[in-house]
Amino acid sequence: MESRKKAILIAMVMGDGYIHKRDKSLKLCHSKKQEEYLRYKRDVLHSLLGGKKPTIREYMHLGKYPQVRCEKAHKYFRVLRKWMYPDKYKHLSYMTPESLAIWFMDDGSCVVNNKYPDGTPSSYRTNIHTCCSKDVAQRICKYFKDTWSIKFTPFREKTSWSVRCFHKEGKKFHELIYPHTIESMKYKHRDYIPRAHSPCTR
Repeated sequence: MESRKKAILIAMVMGDGYIHKRDKSLKLCHSKKQEEYLRYKRDVLHSLLGGKKPTIREYMHLGKYPQVRCEKAHKYFRVLRKWMYPDKYKHLSYMTPESLAIWFMDDGSCVVNNKYPDGTPSSYRTNIHTCCSKDVAQRICKYFKDTWSIKFTPFREKTSWSVRCFHKEGKKFHELIYPHTIESMKYKHRDYIPRAHSPCTR
């Protein structure tokens, strides 16, 4: 498979996507407020793999949380499932700025770390909520350092581990992926958004 296609599909599985064990289809699910993002991912999948364009359906998660989902069947997902599970982070070397942006739009967040006395932010913390083991989190950090010269560090989230970086390193990361971020998800960049672009939604 062509490298761009592979990188994007890996990113979708690493993020909020899941290849079902039984029917080997890729299933994508987001909150209702991220429906535009799901439509973007659906359209990307369709452009990469062809066939019938997946239908987006609404449902209530746990009977009270409105969500949207779609799924795409393709023979390649059988191969990809064997390739990526149970360790879905072992193929980071295929990632590109475009696929990293998809991963961050799925699993990333950016929060204020410190504030000046007047309340304006002085630094930010960028998280990728990997929810993995400590060893895997350390491997992810090594990938970012070796490949992109960006220093991420592991941190504990309840019973699992995720990765994060701080202001200067975060700036490098956001500059790398910002051009590939769709408009409705640019709020995740907060004040890292280049000044030449429109302000983000807080």
